[in-house]
Amino acid sequence: MAVFRQFRIIKKRLLSASDRSEDVKYDLGSPSPLLLKTSPFDGAHLSRKTLYSEFMPDFAAARERMVDVQLRARGVSDPGVLAAMSRVSREQFVSESFRGEAYEDHPLPIADGQTISQPYIVAVMLESLHLTKRDKVLEIGTGSGYATALLAELAAEVFSIERHPALADS
Repeated sequence: MAVFRQFRIIKKRLLSASDRSEDVKYDLGSPSPLLLKTSPFDGAHLSRKTLYSEFMPDFAAARERMVDVQLRARGVSDPGVLAAMSRVSREQFVSESFRGEAYEDHPLPIADGQTISQPYIVAVMLESLHLTKRDKVLEIGTGSGYATALLAELAAEVFSIERHPALADS
């Protein structure tokens, strides 16, 4: 059973609507905690899909936070890798239901039981390659295409192969 901690917030901050207060539950038991809105009057809960469609995160700001907090602060220092990670929109490489989690520090599921690696791991792998704009890269296992897009920012040419049909067709 998930553990919930209650917080009081002003509805205006969350919904940009009235000043009426409401309760918000923060699910601390999930690997990626979500804010679940509840009203003291109707007790309604928002689904993950509704939550992210109505309260769409600022992806550009999340991407910059990811670069600063997850990458730079943990020792990733290659300017090309940091710039590429700042430019490539990771949310475009995950399913709509996980877009709100695109810049969190964990892998996300994609098709055929595969995952898109957490941003820090991708950055460390890219940094270890020491790529230049003259390099050609062969990537085995395209997956979501996120690392492929980052490689394309760093190298002259990228060739990528995927064996999972569901991933290759997406």
